[in-house]
Amino acid sequence: MELAVAEKPRAVGKPNHLRDAMVEGLAVKVRNVTFSNPQSGYAVVSVYPDTAKHPSRESFTCVGRIASISLGETVLVWGEWVEHKKFGMQLQVERFEYPQMPTDGDSVQGFLETGFVKGVGPALAKRIVEHFGDQTVFVIENQPERLMEVSGIGRKTYKRMAESWNLHRFKRESIVEFQAWGLGPGTIQKVLNRWPNGNEAVQAIRENPYVLAWEIVGVGFTSADAIAKGMGYAADNPNRIKACVLYSLDQAASGDGHCFMERAVLVSETASTLDPQVEDTTGWHPLVEQAIEELFLNNRLVLHGEGRDMVYKPNLWTAEEKVVGYITRLLRARLDAPQDLGPMVAEYETVHCITMHEKQREAVCSALSNSVSIITGGPGTGKTTIVRAVTTIAGRLGVEQKRIALASPTGRAAKRLEESTGMPASTIHRLLGFKPGEGFTNREDNPLKHKLVIVDEVSMLDISLARALLAAVGEGARVVFVGDKDQLPSVGPGNVLKDLIVSRLVPVVELTHIYRQDEGSFISLNAAAVRMGDRKGLCLDNTASNDFKWWNLDDGKQGMLQPSERARMLADRVIFSVEVLIGNYGFAPRDIQVLAPMYKSVVGVAELNRRLQQKLNPGEKGVTIGFTEFRIGDRVMQMRNDYDLDVFNGDQGYILGIDPKEEVVIVDMNGRQVIYDYAQMDQVVLSYACTIHKSQGSEYPAVVIPLSTSNWIMLQRNLLYTAVTRAKGMCVLVGETMALTQAVRSVKTNKRNTLLSGKLRAAAA
Repeated sequence: MELAVAEKPRAVGKPNHLRDAMVEGLAVKVRNVTFSNPQSGYAVVSVYPDTAKHPSRESFTCVGRIASISLGETVLVWGEWVEHKKFGMQLQVERFEYPQMPTDGDSVQGFLETGFVKGVGPALAKRIVEHFGDQTVFVIENQPERLMEVSGIGRKTYKRMAESWNLHRFKRESIVEFQAWGLGPGTIQKVLNRWPNGNEAVQAIRENPYVLAWEIVGVGFTSADAIAKGMGYAADNPNRIKACVLYSLDQAASGDGHCFMERAVLVSETASTLDPQVEDTTGWHPLVEQAIEELFLNNRLVLHGEGRDMVYKPNLWTAEEKVVGYITRLLRARLDAPQDLGPMVAEYETVHCITMHEKQREAVCSALSNSVSIITGGPGTGKTTIVRAVTTIAGRLGVEQKRIALASPTGRAAKRLEESTGMPASTIHRLLGFKPGEGFTNREDNPLKHKLVIVDEVSMLDISLARALLAAVGEGARVVFVGDKDQLPSVGPGNVLKDLIVSRLVPVVELTHIYRQDEGSFISLNAAAVRMGDRKGLCLDNTASNDFKWWNLDDGKQGMLQPSERARMLADRVIFSVEVLIGNYGFAPRDIQVLAPMYKSVVGVAELNRRLQQKLNPGEKGVTIGFTEFRIGDRVMQMRNDYDLDVFNGDQGYILGIDPKEEVVIVDMNGRQVIYDYAQMDQVVLSYACTIHKSQGSEYPAVVIPLSTSNWIMLQRNLLYTAVTRAKGMCVLVGETMALTQAVRSVKTNKRNTLLSGKLRAAAA
């Protein structure tokens, strides 16, 4: 946050002479900046009217995304009066513009006297205007060295004055241009953060407005395209087509997890995006092909294959290549290992009073004998037991505890790993010393000093994070990947765990035996039945199980209801199920997580969150940001990585406080307080319910899973398996028999486009 105060701030209300509810084009002068956040653009400033029509010096407060205006400036504002509970009437600014730059001597002197131009006060401003008169602006902009003709101005002073003047002028001119292009105040602030010199920003965007799509967070191709059209860009402009090609690749990576796209598919999808109004878009294909070739020649794309039919963005191609190199290096490493680990494993079992399954012993030995290995298995198969054994026996072999690293892709998964092993664990980002704006501290030229690196929940590891992790593994270190290959793949592009297993190069131990199962517990048994596609093997007898319930919606009347009515009934039953878990089973509201296959629909995440908030946290009204109302006590989830805040996609927490004055929300994220300003809350959503994809790496005391035929396309085995395995103490399936059967039987999964396994085999050949 940045605070600039010219005088003690005070609460000021609406001037008596400004009677209208709306303000349009009112000229105001900034007398005090009370609060300013240059990152979000939000500011609170004290102003007074500065026009002949409103000559009063009575001040009032303006609030909004106006952080780019400064002390002493005069701006035109449009907005609406709102009443703040604590601070009274304020003008909520919707947009602002700068008036024309002054040109006559008296106006220029008044402007210079504001102190905005560095090094110029009232006395010096007067001397400058007395010397140059109405030519003052021309001299400052075109002959700044002549300022040294004025008494008291030396070479350093004139250079500082000219630079300050030009920066101010460029900013004023660029904001006018940005607003004409349809950029909102928040986006304008982001643009000025990226290009502090407004003139450079204008030139960059004029040259190619699609630069906004990849340089400014929150501005996608669609928004940049609208701006470009407003600037008169033709539909077949080469820059537009290239931007759309890159957009299609980004969508394939973020939406489907692809590292590359088949060229024919890329051409077709790009053409459809360029002209969605027509069915036959083949006329665009030659232009898209030409754009792909030009992007390739400019090193913006990688074309692979004999027919150059696989199209990568360079970062994903390089990530795959690097992972292949790092894994190959590990496989070729020759590390000293005990000839026979059997006695040590047996001793561990005796000391800890446990009896391992044969496969568990094999996994322990594999982890301690190989430079890189994989341990995979479902819930209840003893993966945590193996990790504890590996770390303990490694200590017996001379590896200091400080040289052992436990890590996971997400904060929640790392916390769970730490709790289950009793050893420190961290996210991979923290392990590698990530610093915003700088990247990872530990990398190939500054490797980790750890001799044993164990990574849990590896199914969540995307290709880029895998590259960063493996780059930081030092010589002589062992890497153990632990995960469940049958869970959903990573949110980001790639399918690292499965690709490593499919390559058949990395030693793999698969655990299938459910080693420990409490009496009457069926979560692991039913998860295994789902994984095997064994519908008849599911135990759905609610009287037999203490931790797995099937609350069937079918009651004989279902066939008489429309699909939409069945979906509404299912949503009602989900809410009721949560109430039953709280009232009858003793679960706290924060212990229960609803996991839905889809975001939209009556029984989707968004609608369920709205209803669950009303039911579980009906307290006084909070703050509405965008389309969401946030209240103190709400469960929330981070939706994308924010390295500045040190929070990551899928992190969950609770709102501790809301400060309307400073426009911030305080969130407890895994025991750490994170302060979001209102503008940053666009990356946070309510999470009483969340998608199954977003639950990966997490574990909850109780989960409720709605299964509806209205979500038919999402009823897939790996989705249901992932959802069921999130439950630690209670799993409740709520839905229709047909939907459950479809989810268990359907093995339709979208194959991810990756070449990692093939590249590994080729490198080893």
